[in-house]
Amino acid sequence: KAEQIRVRSTISDVFHVSGGTRLLDPHTGVAAAVLDDYLKYLDSRNEEVFPIVVASTAHWGKFPEPVMDALGLEKPNEEQFLTSAHFVQAMHDAIKDKCPLAQPVPQTLLEAVATPMKTSPVIVENPSYEVLMDLLERFARV
Repeated sequence: KAEQIRVRSTISDVFHVSGGTRLLDPHTGVAAAVLDDYLKYLDSRNEEVFPIVVASTAHWGKFPEPVMDALGLEKPNEEQFLTSAHFVQAMHDAIKDKCPLAQPVPQTLLEAVATPMKTSPVIVENPSYEVLMDLLERFARV
């Protein structure tokens, strides 16, 4: 378990220790914080510490607000932007200004942020296995 303040400090610590080349998303920040606790636990019991890999689960650009918090950056005023995509782009730009060596935001992520969500609720009373599989297959194609 990792509290938000701990996740923010982990994101900041990894960024600084990496010389500004690694910027974690909050999910990976949780994994790294929990791993740190686990390594301390092993050390306290004088148990062997073996190599462990933390696989990143997302790109930092998907979660710019908590990353800005972790880096001590002030969030822009959302009301000054025409769209939420412009707002998110401004946050990405602020992060990239502070972190020029960090992984760039992939174009597909920028496009996804700029694209309005196309969702509608699906309500099925007592669905059969076949109905559920059909819904999952249609969802997978979206």
